[in-house]
Amino acid sequence: MNRKIESRKIKPAKGRRKISPPEPVPANDALREAIFLLDREGRILRCNKAFRDIVQKPFQDIIGRPCHEVVHGASQFIPDCPFIKMKESRIRETMTISRNGRWHQLTADPVWDEEDQLSNPSARWPAAWPTKSTTPSTAS
Repeated sequence: MNRKIESRKIKPAKGRRKISPPEPVPANDALREAIFLLDREGRILRCNKAFRDIVQKPFQDIIGRPCHEVVHGASQFIPDCPFIKMKESRIRETMTISRNGRWHQLTADPVWDEEDQLSNPSARWPAAWPTKSTTPSTAS
């Protein structure tokens, strides 16, 4: 049997992901990486169990709240906030923070709608590494 495999070139979307926001998937709770979905103003729309565990808050105290309140306990966006930077740069932005004696790297990813407008950005909070006398960039 001789099968011909057809390959197609996929044009990049000029550095921007044009996908719809993901539907809630129960498997997200199985991930160790904390994931949360924001609206255009930075309010949390959805989150997984790992995120709830890190911020040590119940679901009802997270959904609909501004991310700066939940993540940082701040009344406004903090300096160098990856969400604000991502809205301005229109690309992925990251920030490293220390919380409960561990380093965390927060990542804000833009998600674009069909009209090339910011839709519901996603944010990730990967597993942390212990705080040592080194900075996160030199930790191994």
